[in-house]
Amino acid sequence: MSPTSNIQVGAVASFADHPVGAFLRAGLNVSVNTDNRLMSQVQTSTEMFAVAQAAQLSWDEVGRLVEHGIASAFAPWAVRRRLLEDVVRPAYAALAAVG
Repeated sequence: MSPTSNIQVGAVASFADHPVGAFLRAGLNVSVNTDNRLMSQVQTSTEMFAVAQAAQLSWDEVGRLVEHGIASAFAPWAVRRRLLEDVVRPAYAALAAVG
């Protein structure tokens, strides 16, 4: 999902109204992305930060959004798996451990 773009085109009124958190908590394979970085003046990290704050996501939930994005990426499965196992999961486990 591309929250800033969704807000700009009027699909949702605000980050607080965006369904990404509810979709994630309902078990859907949802991720946070940018639609048009240059026009919307956002980065994936700023999208994730805004969504995490508005939906009050835990580090575990943010980690799941990241995992969903990587798992759905256009890259060979071996590359995606290595990123998940060697980078993403250890990083989010460390963040979850400190709160």
